[in-house]
Amino acid sequence: MVVGRSYAGKSIVGQNIVYNNPNTASIFFSMEMPFMQALVRMYSMWSDTPSNEVQASLEAGNPHKDIWRLVEAFPKHVIVDQPAISLEEMSIALNEYADAFGERPEFVIVDYLELLGGAKASGEGYLATERQATMLKDWAKVEDMRVFLLHQANKLEPRWLPPTDSSPRNGGFTEADFVIGAWRPHVNPKLDAMEQIALKNVIRFNVLKNRVFFKETSRIDMVVTPSLRIEGKYARHSDNRTTLEVSRSESWDKPNPFAG
Repeated sequence: MVVGRSYAGKSIVGQNIVYNNPNTASIFFSMEMPFMQALVRMYSMWSDTPSNEVQASLEAGNPHKDIWRLVEAFPKHVIVDQPAISLEEMSIALNEYADAFGERPEFVIVDYLELLGGAKASGEGYLATERQATMLKDWAKVEDMRVFLLHQANKLEPRWLPPTDSSPRNGGFTEADFVIGAWRPHVNPKLDAMEQIALKNVIRFNVLKNRVFFKETSRIDMVVTPSLRIEGKYARHSDNRTTLEVSRSESWDKPNPFAG
């Protein structure tokens, strides 16, 4: 689970997972972004073109000529932008994917928990979110599916501070095997103008929970490029070690840690 406050870049993180696994079968359940917006972001990452330029050309009726090559670049990726999609409908999407591609997805990305099954619109607050998180955990086990879940953090917390284990607002922390916090430090009002500019493209992560390797990381600094790629910088660990981080992911040819 990736937890972050508004404008932390959670959706960008989710799509960077796809970008770094272009030939891996996957579905992006985008309940907030419409299909075209998600498509523009993917094209920006793939072509390394600033996203505002891609959006402007599309709105002007002159889309980039290579935008349709995304089908070739991500041959096994599907975007589903149905609002408030239910778990049953997600299962149907998995079956339809298998019928179309002859294989099931290796992973799915859910953007985001509060919108799953209309939890946010139900008026039940965190109780509905917590219920959906528990049901999603069970769904992942039944479907034997890796799930990357994006989760809106507590809005009462300052946006420039690292998320904590209480940030998920009683929804998802217990169920998740991994919890990663994301935040943007440049919005800190205590920084001067030059410091804010220097940190404008920085996105920070911390590993709040690691059920498989039982190891947490206090801070990972990475950069969001104009084309929305997230690229590696460095990580600071709780034991004061510093290691270089890279954006490319490892192969999925390994046991499924999400299969229970």
